[in-house]
Amino acid sequence: MELIYSLFSVFFYFSLGYIARKLKIFSDETNQYFIKFIINFAFPSLVIYNVYKLKFDKAFIFLLVLGWIVIIVSLILSLFIGKLIKLNKKSLASFILLASFGNTSFLGFPYQLALLGEDGLKYAVIFDQVASFLPVSLISPFILVYG
Repeated sequence: MELIYSLFSVFFYFSLGYIARKLKIFSDETNQYFIKFIINFAFPSLVIYNVYKLKFDKAFIFLLVLGWIVIIVSLILSLFIGKLIKLNKKSLASFILLASFGNTSFLGFPYQLALLGEDGLKYAVIFDQVASFLPVSLISPFILVYG
């Protein structure tokens, strides 16, 4: 029952945000303040808070390495599929980026927190930074230059 309550709360808050956006409860200027607050304060605070409590062990290092392996396999597979369906360079670069990298924090953190609790969120935050954001930052510019 706790799982259902946790998932309901995630859906509830996403729905509430969607409804607030559609009804224009907040102005576009206010929305920009919310976004700046999340990017400049809330997210870095979440990362620092969770890194401080984390214990690095072999299983955690394996998880990070596995994240990199999944992204590399996704890059190769999406390149192969894009070439197979004969995409032009621009479309191929876009396809590779969209197929290989996900938005693991915006949607991932609420679900992670709902399903595995705060202990799981610690690992999700580090996974997001090291095995998701870092490859996006390092590999994406090369893909974009190719396209």
